[in-house]
Amino acid sequence: MIFMNEKDAISIRLSLDAHRALQELKETLRESRNSYSLSDVAITASLITEAFFRKNPRLVRNIAGAAKYLRLQKLREFEPVDIFEALKSEYEEEILKYIADSEWETARNIKEIIEALINDGYVDAAADVLFMNKNRFPEDEFKELSAKILEAQITLKKSKEARVSSPADMDI
Repeated sequence: MIFMNEKDAISIRLSLDAHRALQELKETLRESRNSYSLSDVAITASLITEAFFRKNPRLVRNIAGAAKYLRLQKLREFEPVDIFEALKSEYEEEILKYIADSEWETARNIKEIIEALINDGYVDAAADVLFMNKNRFPEDEFKELSAKILEAQITLKKSKEARVSSPADMDI
């Protein structure tokens, strides 16, 4: 087992709620059959928070403000709540909705790119983009885009065959 030496570590005090939240995340990550330290979990949570802050600073500030408020209320013994669970019940749906909206917007942009590639005659490129982003589309939309690509490939093939077999292209 590898241990951190003292110059690479510091001790911090966390509320029991913060420690429980980190432990819960650690257990969730452990489901992947890997073991993670609380330091790994804290860095992961910080990275995700920082990235999310760039996309939606208002929501991150609201959550941080609510966490602070609940922590202070709990210290004053006004509200004996599990802070993490309270925040999760208050904000989880909004977080998931924001993520879903972002994914939907990304899928819509990718669909527009695919359709533009098809319209401009770059059918193989459109197929490549579609298959690289297959997981972003619901099954019915993926099938619809696949059908458009196939139809464009058939049309392109027929137009090439027509050009090759036309008498104007033959040497007389």
